Amino acid sequence: MSIEKKLLQVLKQGHSITQMQAYKELNTIRLGALIFNLREKGYPIITERKGVKRYASYRMDMDKYLQMKEEV
Repeated sequence: MSIEKKLLQVLKQGHSITQMQAYKELNTIRLGALIFNLREKGYPIITERKGVKRYASYRMDMDKYLQMKEEV
């Protein structure tokens, strides 16, 4: 399974992910590029800024995702 598909699986389960988690769990340092590609494919992914150093956490907007699935 590709890293993009693994990431999509994590997001579809309602989990959020940070760069550090992606590095540890998916063995990738290209989380931003993967998120960009998924957004280009139409997936509604939300970026949240967290912490004092303002790191990014990504999650699927489940309401929009479920609505998108119903339309297909």
